[in-house]
Amino acid sequence: MSQATLPDENLTCDKCGRFGAIAFGEQKICPDCYEHCGSCCPELGKKEAEQGC
Repeated sequence: MSQATLPDENLTCDKCGRFGAIAFGEQKICPDCYEHCGSCCPELGKKEAEQGC
């Protein structure tokens, strides 16, 4: 894993508020929230019409 994709214990998740988020551009998502929605969420790149979560 590259340094850019490791959780940062100082960042809080924009979805649940827990510390240990990963920065995806301006969006910060914790590993649990990312695993739940992954790339189906529009803020992570998928179009709203293609959402599945």
